[in-house]
Amino acid sequence: MKKIDDIGAEICLNLWYFPDQQGIVLRIAAKGYALKGSDQEKLAVLNSLSGTDHLTATWDGVPKKQVIDQDDRRMEGATHAYAVPMMVTSLFGDLINKVEKQLPVVLRECDGDYVKNIQKIPRNP
Repeated sequence: MKKIDDIGAEICLNLWYFPDQQGIVLRIAAKGYALKGSDQEKLAVLNSLSGTDHLTATWDGVPKKQVIDQDDRRMEGATHAYAVPMMVTSLFGDLINKVEKQLPVVLRECDGDYVKNIQKIPRNP
């Protein structure tokens, strides 16, 4: 058995949004990873996984508070794809919290005893 060195790993996220042919987004997804390395190395890993990992990610609808007017009708739980980069926090905040709650509690050895380490997603990565 090999000892796993996970000290220094940071919880990182991939976030996805799925526009329809008109550029309207109704569904979003997020997945967490524990990664080590420089920001560039972590970004390279996230990019390499982003093409398929949305299939096993946590999905949700766009929050109901996001409202757009489209074709003379009001749509709750929708946004335009072009607006997503300007609203990451308001769009993904609840989903990020959901992903964080799904992270397992990790046991760490401390002075010959084990303590629970509750994993958190950094607020300012």
